[in-house]
Amino acid sequence: LLLVYLVKYVLFQYQANVFGPLIKKDKAFLQQTRFWCLHALMNSDFFRHLPSDTVDELIQSGHTRDIPKGEVIFNEGETGASFYILLQGDVEFSKNGKPINTLGQGGVFGEISLFYSFGQRTASARTTSDCIVLIIQRYDFYKIIGRNLVLAKEIEALALKRFNSGKTRAA
Repeated sequence: LLLVYLVKYVLFQYQANVFGPLIKKDKAFLQQTRFWCLHALMNSDFFRHLPSDTVDELIQSGHTRDIPKGEVIFNEGETGASFYILLQGDVEFSKNGKPINTLGQGGVFGEISLFYSFGQRTASARTTSDCIVLIIQRYDFYKIIGRNLVLAKEIEALALKRFNSGKTRAA
């Protein structure tokens, strides 16, 4: 309950005039980012059942990036070296120029190129609203799933499902 209260409280923007004399801005920003990540992950069907230490490891292994509406995150056929967790906003995926899926807060993507497609992106990803994503690089991603077999199994199953679904759509 305390965590829920803190998440709701910290989701408001850092206000230097109020908090500046009490805490350092960089620490406040890191805490705000951590709470955004926790909020998104705990509201995600995919992540809500993970142990808290696994969620913390995901957050600590990645970095956040603000992406404006309409920006392409990656294109189909590009080499992929990152796994993404959508913290805020919506991302649309297209294959051969045709929309195939849209993900919102808590959605994950980029896993197919890390598991099944020899490092190639199988679809393009474009933001349809202003977004914040948590990006986990390939090396850190493999370290995390190497230590957490439950998470590895879940992500691999999702990747296989999407990969096979993409084959059907491309046919």
